[in-house]
Amino acid sequence: MLNDTKYDKVKLLYKLSKICWFLEQHAIDNAEKEGDDKAVQRLKELKNDIEKHLASLEPMCK
Repeated sequence: MLNDTKYDKVKLLYKLSKICWFLEQHAIDNAEKEGDDKAVQRLKELKNDIEKHLASLEPMCK
């Protein structure tokens, strides 16, 4: 059974994963198609930051 804290961690992991997927599949590609280099750079930085947080949360969810 999940306690509240573990549930919160799993939920954060899930939601951050969804955001990371969206960035990979849509946002970065769309910014590249529009030629918005600044947005591409920022979105890639955001994706990298989220991936770092995912890596730190994952072990706590086991």
